[in-house]
Amino acid sequence: MSKQHISFWIKNSNLKECEINMKSIGCNSRSDYIDRAVEFYNGYIHNKNNEDYVNKNVVNTVQALLDSFEKRLARQMFKQSVE
Repeated sequence: MSKQHISFWIKNSNLKECEINMKSIGCNSRSDYIDRAVEFYNGYIHNKNNEDYVNKNVVNTVQALLDSFEKRLARQMFKQSVE
């Protein structure tokens, strides 16, 4: 696994939180902690995108089923009213 050195600016409050949480989860360095945080956030974003995609598909499928049901029910009601 290769790593690349980068520099970035971070708020002091976030850095303090990083130091506190780093010890509690057993990270040996800030670098390790930030790497884990980025992996976690990337996974979160990926799952959120998948959730949005799945939700759209479920809504479309349910809507199609309801439309079909509505048409069948309307036909049956018409047949009963004519009889």
